[in-house]
Amino acid sequence: MNPDIFIHLKTLDAFYDLKTALMQAQSSMYRTEGSQVLLNSLLASYPYLSDLSLTAENLSEVIKQLTAQVGGVELIRAQLTVEPTDALITHMYDIFKTIVKRPFLIEVSINKDILGGVFVEIGGKQHDFSLLRLVKEEIHTNNV
Repeated sequence: MNPDIFIHLKTLDAFYDLKTALMQAQSSMYRTEGSQVLLNSLLASYPYLSDLSLTAENLSEVIKQLTAQVGGVELIRAQLTVEPTDALITHMYDIFKTIVKRPFLIEVSINKDILGGVFVEIGGKQHDFSLLRLVKEEIHTNNV
């Protein structure tokens, strides 16, 4: 299994979406004769799957391998105040890949309490780039 797939997935949610789509296709293949149509549909939705030589016969194995691989990747947790766009996720991924030298996925959660910015956990270390931290520092520094 190619670890470059994480470059396409970027987030843990995207992995779960892909796994769900693969499992639904697998389930549908048992009920219908149109397995090639289902595979073509999957490849149209997830073009990077073509690197996996996906077939009706190896779909179950691909799902197992993907799941096993995800268990071994670095998980970066990012808290934001709003739901990120695809462009923001790509930008964050590009920044993180300069720091993290092994395959990783981003787990995004929403935390409106941080006011803005991002709170990141990488390798068990927390990094606070939130607006809330900046406001608190300003208040403390200037005795406001």
